[in-house]
Amino acid sequence: MKKQDLKSLYWLRKEIQREKRILAEGQRMNELQSKYDAICAEIYAVKDSQVRLILILRYIDGMSWQKVANRMNAPVFAFENMFDYTSAKWRKKREKILKRDGYQCVRCRRYGKSVEAKIVHHIKEADLYPELAWTDSNLESVCMACHNKLHPEKAAAAARSKP
Repeated sequence: MKKQDLKSLYWLRKEIQREKRILAEGQRMNELQSKYDAICAEIYAVKDSQVRLILILRYIDGMSWQKVANRMNAPVFAFENMFDYTSAKWRKKREKILKRDGYQCVRCRRYGKSVEAKIVHHIKEADLYPELAWTDSNLESVCMACHNKLHPEKAAAAARSKP
């Protein structure tokens, strides 16, 4: 077999592997689309029109709770902070996480900075993933600047509310 034939065979094998990956990704996309369609069907089947609209705006249209509240002409607190950040259980968990991280922002630490952390952040939102709300691995200590980067909508709302 000639060297040229081997090169052609090599590139043909690479092309076949690429095509297989594309097919696998297409199948995965079809699976995800099916799951998405099933969830949408469940949301559209909700009888209460107000609840259905809230679910559509938040989970299908992807609006933040603040935008949903504005759209529904309701106070933000009606939707925001469904997780109780004022409970004694949360204060104890918050202190435990801050202590675990040495009261330092874990995001700044990745870049070699030493910044005091005062906020414990849910990596996966507590309202969307309530099963992870109390899991230590889903919580991290962050500084105000990093938290504002993670939640620009909350930073903007806080800035608007200041006199």
